[in-house]
Amino acid sequence: MLRSVCLNNEEQIRPIWPQWDDLAVLRCSPFCAPAWLIAWWRHVAPAEALLRVVAVFEGEDLVGVAPFFTDRGFGGVRRYRLLGATTSAPLDILARPGVEGAVASETVRHLFKNDPRPDAIMLEGISGDSPWPRLLSELWPGAGKLRLRMQFSQPAPFVDLRGSTYAEWFASRSANVRSNMRRGLKDVQKHGAAVRLTTDRQTLTPDLEAFARLHQLRWSARGGSAVLDARVERMLADAGAQLIEGGRFRLWSMQSAPGGPAISSQLFLAAGGRVAYWLGGFDPDMTQIRKPAILTILAAVDHAFAIGDTRVDLGAGGQRYKYDFSQGTEAIDWILLIPPGRRSLFARAQLARLRVRIALAQRIPPRAKQIIRQALAARPRHR
Repeated sequence: MLRSVCLNNEEQIRPIWPQWDDLAVLRCSPFCAPAWLIAWWRHVAPAEALLRVVAVFEGEDLVGVAPFFTDRGFGGVRRYRLLGATTSAPLDILARPGVEGAVASETVRHLFKNDPRPDAIMLEGISGDSPWPRLLSELWPGAGKLRLRMQFSQPAPFVDLRGSTYAEWFASRSANVRSNMRRGLKDVQKHGAAVRLTTDRQTLTPDLEAFARLHQLRWSARGGSAVLDARVERMLADAGAQLIEGGRFRLWSMQSAPGGPAISSQLFLAAGGRVAYWLGGFDPDMTQIRKPAILTILAAVDHAFAIGDTRVDLGAGGQRYKYDFSQGTEAIDWILLIPPGRRSLFARAQLARLRVRIALAQRIPPRAKQIIRQALAARPRHR
């Protein structure tokens, strides 16, 4: 017999934290770990947001977590969104295998009766093969299903580590890719550079500072970063302190020489044998070592093979360098679920506004983007 509860604050979440993390590991979902998502809630979530995490139990065992928060969108629409939205992908609802339908039923029961009730449910950055959009739609109580609207989809290349060695994988890359990587590795050897993994809390703080510096340096000529700001930096410090010693927060850095400054920094998260690339940066003025970011990612892939991981996800987006590594691609989707009712028109407007933002982002010059981001970052927060 299943039972469920909607958790509305961190104090209520604390008792389920270990089992929630176990589910993230079981489902091989690095960005669904509570250390990552609650750090996001503390430091990045909208100021007016309300926590609405549905926890489903069988006896005393946690068998499902739907980690939602709610905020207001265009026209006052009350939106239910997954924790980590706009910062991480893939995100998802978690459930033990075989109980997805029951977890979905309990989730929609809470969402339907919650105060406030959702005008729109936004599943932003979920795996294209996720069952949850269909399950939530079909099980929605009352007259009519939730209406599914695809907002957009992105390819997500990955490296499948199963059934091969690092050497075999490397040999399967194109001749041009292998040649470029080998030249870069010769540069590393020639100049005494080194790639290392941050493994403890003592070095985490300076390494995260170098990560932020290199990421901003990489994007400064393009109007600044759309992802990393002071709030997200605090989130990384929070999540990293909890995950670093278990080997699940993998921050890889390349130094130009022993004891020298970092010239590349790339962050991965891990859970259940799956490693997910999150973000990185490098010094664009570095000429002695070719493609330091690519070589740092290469070290992370080598390490994943060595410790028995099964897959490395390279993140949403079809950037060319990802295909140099990958053997396959999955879809990551942004889906809008709209309950029937008089406010459904306003809910559908969320989709139109998103498409407008995407179109503007493609046309606004870099300097204008930088000014807009600085203005948004300067707004006071009241959480």
